[in-house]
Amino acid sequence: MSAAMIQSAEDSWKNFVRPLLDVKRMQCALECKFRAHAMVYNLIGALLIVTDSGRARYARSSIKIQTDDLDHYILYMPKSGGATFIASEVAYRLRRLDIAIADLATPFDVSVGAGRGISLILPRARLAPLIEDAEGLHGRYLRRDTPAGALLGRHLLALARHASAMPVGDVLGHAEAAAHLAAACLAAGGARMSAASA
Repeated sequence: MSAAMIQSAEDSWKNFVRPLLDVKRMQCALECKFRAHAMVYNLIGALLIVTDSGRARYARSSIKIQTDDLDHYILYMPKSGGATFIASEVAYRLRRLDIAIADLATPFDVSVGAGRGISLILPRARLAPLIEDAEGLHGRYLRRDTPAGALLGRHLLALARHASAMPVGDVLGHAEAAAHLAAACLAAGGARMSAASA
């Protein structure tokens, strides 16, 4: 299948992330330089991105939304390090293996701890028709200790583990399966971020 590996320092990492997000801040110990590693898998109309990076803060601003044509959802699961996701001025702390979903047509902010993470980027045209309240997906999350969160989390881990070995002819089917599973899990157990969940 189509895959690309990125190993980068701060400047090139910003260039890698820029098509999706603006990098607001990168942090590491004074004695080290920021380093990051990513594997990007093309699932034909969807992307699976497996990252291992230092601490950083990213944002999707109204200006960025107006200047690109991205019409996608991103599901993000920290494998280690955790993350803080901010949507509509409400912050939610993602633990390891929790999953958050963001609409790339809506502003948000995320602080990612040092460590590994998995992102699945799905076009709106692929995911929205499978969900009754598609416009309400932004800021939803799945806890790792719920059946729906555990099921989708294990699927993302399996995708990341086996993506490099997928035959090209099977890639589209795996992307469709991931979209259907994400829709079912979000419908069954997706919570909405609120002040109470922060």
